Amino acid sequence: FLAFWKLDAKYVDPWDEARHGVNAYEMANGGSLFQNTYLRQADYYNLKPPLSMWCIMLGMTVFGNTVFALRFYSALCYVILAIAAGLFIKKEFGRMESLFAVAFLAINTTAFQAHMIRAGDADSLFVLLFTLAMLCMMQIPKKVSNLYLCGLFFALAFLTKSFHARVIAAVGGLYLILTGQIKKLRLKNWLLFVASIFVPLLLWAVPRMMIDGTAFFQKMWETDVLGRADGTLQNNIAPF
Repeated sequence: FLAFWKLDAKYVDPWDEARHGVNAYEMANGGSLFQNTYLRQADYYNLKPPLSMWCIMLGMTVFGNTVFALRFYSALCYVILAIAAGLFIKKEFGRMESLFAVAFLAINTTAFQAHMIRAGDADSLFVLLFTLAMLCMMQIPKKVSNLYLCGLFFALAFLTKSFHARVIAAVGGLYLILTGQIKKLRLKNWLLFVASIFVPLLLWAVPRMMIDGTAFFQKMWETDVLGRADGTLQNNIAPF
């Protein structure tokens, strides 16, 4: 109910939500699956990889070119997040703890603010992937293959929100060090972990570089890393 009630409200935020929607629409209607465009020109304002746009495309394929289709996957990600968290906590701690966790999640209003679960944006998918990465991370002591799942979710998060995914790497690295798990990993584990990260990334990065070389990646670095680090990227509002 919280995710889908009146999800098709006609107002679309002109920043980010509308941009993602236009990118996805043009990709689905004669554009490239690997290069996002705006008005059929390479879009160097929305410097996010295309995973969230692919999800919007899927919604448009199922529901048509509607506002509901634009936001469907974001709302669905929230539902999947609640189920995943609830099942994990039920398994690890118990039914009552699981019920409380999902209840507290439902009353957390942060998730209903701009860019999140009721917006055709990348944030809802990113939060889901971030959470799944953390759940897998906590299971590494029980089964080392969870490390590879953590790497995969990191890669998918990068394909969603670019360098925002570095938070996953920071938390995961500290976890491995502080728990001593890093000493237990063998060369095979490291190779599989690196592969779980870079194989998905290269499946997008290589076709993208074949289209416009390193231009997109250079701007992505300059904007999402350097621009945000030095404080100059605070009002990066494109014109209508």
